Amino acid sequence: KKSDLYTGFDRYFPPLALVTGFAGTILIYAFFFTLYWSRRTAIEQRLLLDSVLDSVDAHVYMKDRERRYIYVNARTAEMMGRPAEEIIGRLDVELMDRPQADAFWAEDRAVFEHGSRLAAEEACVQPNGEVRHMWSVKVPVCLDGEVNAVIGLATDVTELHELKAQA
Repeated sequence: KKSDLYTGFDRYFPPLALVTGFAGTILIYAFFFTLYWSRRTAIEQRLLLDSVLDSVDAHVYMKDRERRYIYVNARTAEMMGRPAEEIIGRLDVELMDRPQADAFWAEDRAVFEHGSRLAAEEACVQPNGEVRHMWSVKVPVCLDGEVNAVIGLATDVTELHELKAQA
């Protein structure tokens, strides 16, 4: 007889498989839902941060140890005469003349080596040849006890220099 072939396991397996499958589906859905919301939140925070840094009256950038730009705000991109998308991922020597890039890198390298904040005045030659004086503050970005990047924030103080020269 067919009923003799069934065991206790055969009676309980279909409902158990249904519950397990349903629970697994809910867990997978919860996983993807969490990924979606965390990604969406990260994008919203990035857009908010970009909005804030683009409206600041300063040039903001971030470079890694290989001299590559990781981030630039709109004012920095405007000063370099290129869109931010063309700057990010490129070396500083690809975007400006070597003597100027090396001078900036000397200060960046000091922040990498010492892991401390650096504030100094810099002369910056723009693409049109105009020299601008910038008050620059460079801060290390530390992850796992190691300096992985430098954040630079530069404010244009050219007008102050011109006023001092007139006095």
